[in-house]
Amino acid sequence: EITSPSEVIPNDVDAGNNPQIIDHSVPVPVTQALISLSPAGPYDIAESSGYFDITVTSNGNYRVDLDRPWATVTPSTGVTGTQTIRVKFSGNNGSRLRKNSINFYATGTNNLITSELINQDSIA
Repeated sequence: EITSPSEVIPNDVDAGNNPQIIDHSVPVPVTQALISLSPAGPYDIAESSGYFDITVTSNGNYRVDLDRPWATVTPSTGVTGTQTIRVKFSGNNGSRLRKNSINFYATGTNNLITSELINQDSIA
């Protein structure tokens, strides 16, 4: 009877008279989290405030966040299948292009699945 993933077989020794360990562990397949976005990024947006929608297709549950507070995403979580998220952003009153990243993580982890860039024009 095997009671652990590794079992010492006392009658099987190597040349140095050390017991040999037989590994009875079974590899467990891990499914890679996949997300597809339509339209795909990067997302280039005008300097005025507004929003855009992204259709997300995923083979697992996920959460979404953004690096900068000038944009928000709703809903911020998703499940296996296809759903639409909305990215709302404030106007860029500065003189420079600004950037943000929209990040998708596997739910309950910090494992980044994918990230896309948002580029917002400036008023200048």
